[in-house]
Amino acid sequence: MKTYTHLPLGAARKKLSFTIDDVMRRLYAEHQVEISRSTLISWEQGETNPDLEKLPPLLAILKLKLDDLYEQADA
Repeated sequence: MKTYTHLPLGAARKKLSFTIDDVMRRLYAEHQVEISRSTLISWEQGETNPDLEKLPPLLAILKLKLDDLYEQADA
């Protein structure tokens, strides 16, 4: 069974050399999605999960697929 993991969000952002502000600006400029700095940090730290309507634009900016957010759980 696969389970959600927040870890790829921050790793992908850092791999692309994006700051949190860069991601926020791109979400708004490219997809008209507004989020706060604290919201993005919360997503990266796994405190909360992205809303379903905000997830596709976030994945596009971070060059991730939905499957990248899931890991195989040991049985």
